[in-house]
Amino acid sequence: MTRQTKLLWVLSTLMLYSTLTYGQAKQGDFVAGAMTRSVGGLSSAGLWVTADLTLQGGYMITDKFEVGATLGGSVSTFNFQDNLGNSWSTSVYARYNITKGKWQPYVFTGLSLDGRNRILTDFVGNEIERLSGTDLGADLGLGIQYWATENLSIFTEAKYRHTLHTFNGTYSRSGGDFIMPSLGVRWNISGLSRKTALAGQ
Repeated sequence: MTRQTKLLWVLSTLMLYSTLTYGQAKQGDFVAGAMTRSVGGLSSAGLWVTADLTLQGGYMITDKFEVGATLGGSVSTFNFQDNLGNSWSTSVYARYNITKGKWQPYVFTGLSLDGRNRILTDFVGNEIERLSGTDLGADLGLGIQYWATENLSIFTEAKYRHTLHTFNGTYSRSGGDFIMPSLGVRWNISGLSRKTALAGQ
């Protein structure tokens, strides 16, 4: 084996090790995140777009198990001028990271409370009816995150939300919905303070 081949093997091993080692969110850490999704469509009447933003905060009970809460909202527009609807959502969740490492697939479940307002229009965009409602739902989902640095990760996830009860309003939703995949970032808040504390020892 030549010297260049040995060096190549060493570099390859180090690269592989760097993708498997972990030192990110650990037991006792607080994490924060933000996620968004944007969907749209084109009809004979024009273009509609829906975008949202959800913030989350969690606490690592173990190196793999996390509990937390989210708060988010969304808005829909038609031809970027008419407001077709808006909604808000808050939830509590429990999340389990299946593996340790830079790549972490995970599953989660939780309870959510959603409020929404929607304007129904005809095929040319004229308003037909205004609807509203508030739902209690149960969530089940999966995702995967990649730790780009020791304390910062990017992730994508999708979930199924089953409506348990509609409290009020004219917009009653039964059954469940598949929530389109979200893309987000997460920051290990405790990681920096832990690193600073270790550096000071």
